[in-house]
Amino acid sequence: AEGVCAMNHDGYVTYMNQSAENHLGWSQQELAGRTLHDTIHYQHDDGSPYPAADCPLLDVLSTGTVIRVEDDTFTRHDGRLLPVAYSAAPITTDGEISGVVVVFGDVSARRTAEQHRERERETMSWVGRIKDALDEDRLVLYAQPIIDLQTREVVMHELLLRLIDRNGAIVAPGQFLPAAEQYGLVEDLDRWVLDQAIKLAARGHKVHFN
Repeated sequence: AEGVCAMNHDGYVTYMNQSAENHLGWSQQELAGRTLHDTIHYQHDDGSPYPAADCPLLDVLSTGTVIRVEDDTFTRHDGRLLPVAYSAAPITTDGEISGVVVVFGDVSARRTAEQHRERERETMSWVGRIKDALDEDRLVLYAQPIIDLQTREVVMHELLLRLIDRNGAIVAPGQFLPAAEQYGLVEDLDRWVLDQAIKLAARGHKVHFN
C-alpha cells in the first residue's frame, strides 16, 4: 500500500496514514512538530546532504506545482534508507497554498531489478570485448615473483592474466572473467594462457599458473 502524509505551509508533518508509518517506522505522533524534509528527506541515497533549497517537496509549497519523482530516497526512523517514488500536490485553501500532500511507495524491488539488468548489460558487453581481445591478441601475462623466504631468491613466477583495452588501458581479470565464465569463453582464455606458459617454460622460465 502507498504511504500518504501531509505537511502544512511551514513544512511540518500534520498527517500520516498507517502505510506511511509502516514504511518509515515513524508514528504520526512522533513526527508531529517535525519538518518532513529535515526528518526523512535530508540525505541522498549515498549519504550526502540533501539541501532544503533543492527539495522538490518544499518546492511544491512555493510554486504550487504538482510533481512526480520516480527515484528518490527517504530515511527511516532506524536510519535505513528507503528507495521511493512519490507524487506531491499542493493543498489550497481560498486560493492560498496551505500545505502539501505526499503519496509515496517503496521502489526497492524495482531498483534491484534495474541494477540486475544493468549488471547483465555490462556482462554482455564484455563478451564481445573478450572475443575481440582474443582475435586481436590483446591479452598479456604479468609475472609475479615467487620468492623462497629462506634464500630470498626468486624460484619461479606466477602468471597473471590481463586484458588490454583498445585504448591501451590494462583491465584486471575481475572485470572480464565473470563474463567469460558465464558465457563459455573461459576455456579460450585458458588455452591462450597455457600456450603462452608452455612457450615460456620451453625457454627455461619456471612458471606457475592457475
